[in-house]
Amino acid sequence: MNKRPIAIFSTDWHIKDDNAEQIIDLVTQQCELAKELKVTTLICLGDVFNSRKSQTLQCLGAFERILNTICDYTLMLLSIPGNHDKTDYSSDKSFLDPFRHHPHFNLYSEYEDFDIFEGMRLHFFPFLKEDLWLDKFKYSLLRDGKNILCSHIAVNGSRNNDGTE
Repeated sequence: MNKRPIAIFSTDWHIKDDNAEQIIDLVTQQCELAKELKVTTLICLGDVFNSRKSQTLQCLGAFERILNTICDYTLMLLSIPGNHDKTDYSSDKSFLDPFRHHPHFNLYSEYEDFDIFEGMRLHFFPFLKEDLWLDKFKYSLLRDGKNILCSHIAVNGSRNNDGTE
């Protein structure tokens, strides 16, 4: 059985003008860890950006620098949009869309699943309004074998960093 990690997972980068350099540094650390572990994939599970209304040029430039850093390490970034990456929660469109053509970036704006090992599947579910998400979810995860859900959702009973439920 393969005991090597398949990817470096992270979420909620929340790039904004006053933390852009810090986020770039954190992603660079992820790249270093991936190199050390001989992993070729980084996965971000939403909220690359912080603003739900628009992105500044500094934030867009920071994400471009992140993608170029990932390219320099010859890694791939797989990502789904989170709620902060969108203005319309019933749409597949997000602030990440203009970057979808970067050669080291795969954006999953719609549900997608794929095998990672025999009998094991990754399921990528981007953020959507709850009723839309649940409708897609109930028809998508019914697979035999082991399934790993990669999404940006709230889970009833979970506790946020600030202590709220």
